[in-house]
Amino acid sequence: MAVTFEDCCISASAPHSEIIALLKLHGFIVVKGLLSPEAAAEVKAELQPGLDAQAPKEGDALWDGSFFPSTTRHTAGALVKSPAFVKSLVLNDTIYEIAKDTLSKRTKLRLMTPKKWATSLPHISTCGALELHPGTPAQPIHRDDTLWHVDQPAADVWTRGRDATITTLTALSPCFPENGATLFIPGSHLWDEYRDPTYEECLSGIMDVGDTAIFLGRTMHAGGHNATKDSVRTLAVFTYCSGFLRTEENQFLVMKSDPEATAQLPRRALELAGYDISLPFT
Repeated sequence: MAVTFEDCCISASAPHSEIIALLKLHGFIVVKGLLSPEAAAEVKAELQPGLDAQAPKEGDALWDGSFFPSTTRHTAGALVKSPAFVKSLVLNDTIYEIAKDTLSKRTKLRLMTPKKWATSLPHISTCGALELHPGTPAQPIHRDDTLWHVDQPAADVWTRGRDATITTLTALSPCFPENGATLFIPGSHLWDEYRDPTYEECLSGIMDVGDTAIFLGRTMHAGGHNATKDSVRTLAVFTYCSGFLRTEENQFLVMKSDPEATAQLPRRALELAGYDISLPFT
């Protein structure tokens, strides 16, 4: 029986174990109401100036790439640009519990006396926002794990170690098929490298403001086509990667860019951004 979009949706009030189980089953879920509309609006207000600054100016040479064309806008470094982003997403228990369950790695340190287990916990990879403006074409279908050159065989069930990253996309505006809601292929996190995806296999991640799409690094997905004339699709983008991997966005440089904002970050946010080491080295 074909998986429907509704099969991939779950309430933010559900136990973490149920949310994680659904993600491992389908590779992509939408957590309904993870942020309140008010919290999402606060994040958007703090990041909007950075997005607006990316608007093309007269005389600019426009980027013509297919992955992020000139009709998209991005802002990065939200760790020091948006206290609301930190409060609502970086310190979000649901997101962290998912990352910890799917991306942690334990290794036995056999040269230590007595022998101990070391635990590498996930750390923040990216913090930012993305806008899709009218006319933006659909992205090529891809996996985010490609950034880390991950190559996995096909599998019947999910096992820890298959994914290098998890991605969360929080709706800061309504997301629907016509304005480019994220496309995803349920079950594709279990595919190998040789199965070619098609847009016909994709479902559309419809979200209200505050809903959050969460997907594993090996899940096939793409930004949709914004076919509207006046609807901008805005997402907060927050990702984790395994703690022993290089992050997509260098959080140390982000924090160095604004020492004053960094000094105001909660200790927990600093630890998640990389100011920490694997247990048992404390």
